[in-house]
Amino acid sequence: MKTRIILMFIILFAITTVEAQELTVKEILNKVEKNEKISSAKSTAKQTMITSKGKKRTLTMESYAKDFNDKQLSIYTAPARVKGDKILMLNGGDDIWFYTPKTDRVRHLVSNARKQKVQGSDISYQDMEQRDYNKDFNSKILGIEKINGINCYKIEAIPTETGPDYSKLIFFVDKTKFIILKAEFYEDGDLLKTLLSSDVAKIGNYWIAKKMVMTNNQTGSKTIFEIIDTEMDVEIDDYKFTTNYLKRK
Repeated sequence: MKTRIILMFIILFAITTVEAQELTVKEILNKVEKNEKISSAKSTAKQTMITSKGKKRTLTMESYAKDFNDKQLSIYTAPARVKGDKILMLNGGDDIWFYTPKTDRVRHLVSNARKQKVQGSDISYQDMEQRDYNKDFNSKILGIEKINGINCYKIEAIPTETGPDYSKLIFFVDKTKFIILKAEFYEDGDLLKTLLSSDVAKIGNYWIAKKMVMTNNQTGSKTIFEIIDTEMDVEIDDYKFTTNYLKRK
């Protein structure tokens, strides 16, 4: 009887292992995208930039998203130098507008501006765009690797014509929560930046990383993004996601 029970556990373990291995890279990335595409959300956050010499600068902001991140709006609230600056992203990031009260002008960013740093951080505009992982990348599974003790799928993602302007990205996807815990950004074989996500929490139906650290591997600078408060699946007026709203005081 004891032998039979042990055999049953071995069989169940083997079946579970096979099922886990049967996930294709497309299925994994679909699960990542499903978790990232929130119907609507609003949050407050702070962003701390640290130079290679240790100098710090912290910004605070309000963020809004709607239609599964197809529409995104960031409004900077402090310090005074950036207060009132707004970034509007539509069509998943294909269209980006920037407004600053200093000039009282709304500027539409051209495509090559997407590689520029956002407010002097280590995060570019294209890093903020919503991705269609299976359209924007040709991907393959490289194996399984632990990130902070958590088993992750290690995935190589080569951008397509619709993808970001990197030669390669490596994603480390939590095998159970399907959230990217680490991302490496490469250009011509050089590791440019590394993004580490932590403080993962279940909010509503979504797994959210409440802290993200982007490190510039070339300069040694880093940007720490921390969510202070967030609400999911909330009502947000469409007017917020218009260029007219950007100039609203």
